[in-house]
Amino acid sequence: MNTPIQQLERSYGNFPREHQFSAIEDLERGADNPELDVFFGAAEKIVAQWTGDKFAGLYLYGEPGTGKTHAAIGLARTLHETGAAIHYRHVPSWRPNKRVVDGEFGDGRTEEIEPHIADWMGPDYSYESLSPKPFPTSRSDNFSRTHEEVHDKSVLILDDYKPFARNYVASAIEAASQYGGLVVITSNYNDPFKILEETPEEKQKINRMDALTNLVPTDQATSISGIANVMRGEQAAKRDALRSRVAASFKFIQFEGEDRRIQSSFWND
Repeated sequence: MNTPIQQLERSYGNFPREHQFSAIEDLERGADNPELDVFFGAAEKIVAQWTGDKFAGLYLYGEPGTGKTHAAIGLARTLHETGAAIHYRHVPSWRPNKRVVDGEFGDGRTEEIEPHIADWMGPDYSYESLSPKPFPTSRSDNFSRTHEEVHDKSVLILDDYKPFARNYVASAIEAASQYGGLVVITSNYNDPFKILEETPEEKQKINRMDALTNLVPTDQATSISGIANVMRGEQAAKRDALRSRVAASFKFIQFEGEDRRIQSSFWND
């Protein structure tokens, strides 16, 4: 039997215990999941050719219980055998801590801002429990940098992606692109480009600035309007860059078939 994946030398994160022994060779091929052969082909190419210096991504999507998480973890186990570090994040159980900063107009107000990469790319760190972040070049905090472990190949699994996490995924893609990492995303959503949409926070911030232009003198309104237009341009440029990375570097594979969780239920034993 395989070694539990959380006991592997370069394994980080709370891997689901039901998949602690999952391996690629255990995936069941069949007519109900025709694109599984596409996954096997992609996995073979990654194992044989990915050396950790070029960004790559897999987006595994489909109905629940069709083997997406099993496939992602199985691939991670195989890559661990080639020297890769593997990191697992369960998206639904994870929320970032938003930071509070001084109001942008210096009026004493505070506002929440979207988390930066360093705020979410790992669990909440403590002096007693510290694990490295997937892509070391994304680090910006001095404390973590002193504990950095750098691996030639680093894999990040973002399991069960939900739309609320699109900023997380965007940050992961940016960091992996810089570092040359592999990002494997599993999701029930078949539209990965939802991560490229304008976020509610972005809309709210722009709308607030637009509204403010009607409440201040003309010279201030002109200045605020200019800032808002610059922000619009920056956000659009960021989404365009991300769209390019996703389109160029991700392979999208649909998983189909019956819900295997029902078949393997505790009550069916």
